[in-house]
Amino acid sequence: MIKNLIFDFFIHQQLPKYTVENITNTINNHAINTSKLTQTTLSNNYNLVKNVPEYLHFTPNFNFNAGLKTIKQYNGYLINLKEADSLKSYIQNQLSLRNQKAIKSKKNRLEKSHQIRYKTYYGGCEVEDLIVLFEEFHELLKVRFDYKKIYNRDLENWKVLTSVAIRGILSKNASLFVIFEANRPICLTLNFHRDSLVFSHIQTFDNNYAKYGLGDLNMSLMIKWCLENEVTMIDLSMGSTYYKKKWCNIEYSFHHHIIYDKNSFLNTSVAFISLAYYRILYWLRKHKVIGSFIRFDRLKYFLLRKRYLNS
Repeated sequence: MIKNLIFDFFIHQQLPKYTVENITNTINNHAINTSKLTQTTLSNNYNLVKNVPEYLHFTPNFNFNAGLKTIKQYNGYLINLKEADSLKSYIQNQLSLRNQKAIKSKKNRLEKSHQIRYKTYYGGCEVEDLIVLFEEFHELLKVRFDYKKIYNRDLENWKVLTSVAIRGILSKNASLFVIFEANRPICLTLNFHRDSLVFSHIQTFDNNYAKYGLGDLNMSLMIKWCLENEVTMIDLSMGSTYYKKKWCNIEYSFHHHIIYDKNSFLNTSVAFISLAYYRILYWLRKHKVIGSFIRFDRLKYFLLRKRYLNS
């Protein structure tokens, strides 16, 4: 059985049963409220639980004689707002003077040249408005990733994501940050919420407005909103980019958990083969063989382009 913990936790409000008791966010030392999460069961044979963020601490609890192996896979990036008392203070402490001036200048040019307005959708929304926004989101995302020639997993499952996101926004388990030019969205960011933590899942923008640095502008708006709404962390998840390194003040690790029946020779063998496989993948990423010389996201884009662009 294969699970993806980071996405199950934030997007689908699920956790494998072995993690549910006494989960703590080690960055802000807050206990995670799991009372509203669905507990998913594990196989008694072999399980792979991918992308477990190291800041979620728990004591594994199994109902069978299980072995557990962990292997680091990716770096993650997040914004810790615990010590920030305002957007201004965070930007001054985190960004270079050059970046601060650039963001301010681009924001001023954008607002002088266009009819710009900003809106956050978080509870109290009309479903019809959200459906239209997610249709616009979908089209901008397709254009954006077609331009980058990179595969995006959300495009293949957009209807499911839209349904989950709209329910989440209405129940305040998700939010949608939008920058409009007149009545047309030019930048959209979908986030999922868990206690005082925001998981920034996906963002896109209109390429025609790229010169205005909409990603930076949107991030400044998100930080301001989070500080006003008692959110202490914004998780930008895995993937090393200049944008994430610029804004984030904490780097952490994602691990895979390999769980298997220790009484079974077959399952133990599969577990150790999996462990060796993921160690090799990590070594290849660390030495930039994967990510520089080999780009699986580009390969999948060319193999699956027609299917997901027509989704």
